[in-house]
Amino acid sequence: MNLLYCLDENYNKQAFISIMSLIKNNSPGLCIHIIHQDPDTFEKYRKTLSEFNNSKIFLYRFENKENVEFPLGVSDHISEATYYRIFIEQHLPNDIDEILYIDPDVVCINNIEKITNEIFKKKLFSKCKIKNVVNYYGLIEQTGSIFIECPTCNSFLTSSYSEVLIRDKNFNIINNGSKGLIQLLSLIPTSYPGHNIITEDIGSIVVKKDNCKMNVKHFLVHGRAKQSENRGCSDV
Repeated sequence: MNLLYCLDENYNKQAFISIMSLIKNNSPGLCIHIIHQDPDTFEKYRKTLSEFNNSKIFLYRFENKENVEFPLGVSDHISEATYYRIFIEQHLPNDIDEILYIDPDVVCINNIEKITNEIFKKKLFSKCKIKNVVNYYGLIEQTGSIFIECPTCNSFLTSSYSEVLIRDKNFNIINNGSKGLIQLLSLIPTSYPGHNIITEDIGSIVVKKDNCKMNVKHFLVHGRAKQSENRGCSDV
């Protein structure tokens, strides 16, 4: 399980305590990634944490390679490290499929693996009585086309009006199971050229489960391409 912390020297001790609580209350296999303003100040804590065999610690120095301006600036209430999670694609390995961000002042008292999609849905029902929660993938640039989550496989589905292809860095179509750039095709957009879009998202075509009744293409979204720009829908 991959976990992410973003911090500066002011939260070294808090992050150390938080990570210790994770290590003591979870099974082996934790991969803890830390994006830090000055990693040298955290090195003594990293050495102590590395003595535990049930986890791995990865420490990265934050670099704003594109000199992106922070939306709300930096002040006594908003530290620079607050923005680091926006830049995770530029610092973390691109083979990470999922990662859970944790604030440095969080203390873990139970197994964090309980925080899963299914448990979230059950909690949402018990607290808010919302029974049907469906995840989906889609782009505002391709109006009308959304790819609904398969209730059996937890992957995304194409429809009769849409298609998904996966391409490598040279834009060649690659085999099922391999990761690459997601290309979205749709019959719905007609008033603008949104019918065929190659995204900066990384995905892969997967095989559906044996008990799945959805006879369409299944795919996963693994995150953004490592060199993609940080931008929103108003800046494409």
